[in-house]
Amino acid sequence: MRLHRFFTKEQLVEGATITLHDTPLAHQLRSVFRLRTGDSIILFDGSGFEYVSLIGKLQTDCVDVTIVEKQSTCFIPHKKIHLGMAIIKKDNFEWVLEKCTEIGVTCFTPLVSERTEKKNIDMTRAQKIVIEASEQSGRCAVPAVHDVTSFEDFLNKNKLPVFAFHGKGEVFDREKMIGHTEMCVLVGPEGGWSEKDIALMKTSGVYVVSLGTQTLRAETAGVAISSLLLL
Repeated sequence: MRLHRFFTKEQLVEGATITLHDTPLAHQLRSVFRLRTGDSIILFDGSGFEYVSLIGKLQTDCVDVTIVEKQSTCFIPHKKIHLGMAIIKKDNFEWVLEKCTEIGVTCFTPLVSERTEKKNIDMTRAQKIVIEASEQSGRCAVPAVHDVTSFEDFLNKNKLPVFAFHGKGEVFDREKMIGHTEMCVLVGPEGGWSEKDIALMKTSGVYVVSLGTQTLRAETAGVAISSLLLL
């Protein structure tokens, strides 16, 4: 039977017994999954490994665990993708966070571009979504969710190769991107990139490409692009 996986910010060491002071985790173990003392779980701390652990004393706000075995079988993406995603409707943006975490995106930056209608996101909920998606998908690390940034500031500060997707860009050629082990990918808002956004991309050396003649919703484009590059 597949063991339940949980992320912790505590550093994990094989053979150690530690107390995790984490009320939400204790609640999950006790009330959601109905686990008990002596049951096995898998913990991971973002170090690139996962740890088979035994539950010890389980209280409402903490849990004792004994770390039995260190394993290196969890999912590590073969490429680092930084997804700069213009903020879209709440449910759709959160869907992108969840699915792109499962696919293997390294980090997310919510962007405010000229046509972006929403100007912020719920960061606490965003962190919860990427943690739960990492636990479910078998990832060894939880992707970062950066602070909301204006599109212009993001381009000015970015040091990575950047690819943006727009219907009038060059035809997508995976071979041109496959040589990069780390890159930034930009996806626009529901209304698409404005002429001002496109001008900023050109002056910043952004490679603008198209996924084809069909019109994709912003959330579909984010997941499709991540899949093309990582799967």
